[in-house]
Amino acid sequence: AGMNYAVKLYKEGNMTVNQICEITNVSRASLYRKLSEVNN
Repeated sequence: AGMNYAVKLYKEGNMTVNQICEITNVSRASLYRKLSEVNN
């Protein structure tokens, strides 16, 4: 669930990536990779 939550937070745009990673325990690399999959 962490990754999906991280993507949701990112899209809401209220937090920095670092904050999202701390909250969701997702690494920045994983988050960016997931975001690029979602956008393509």
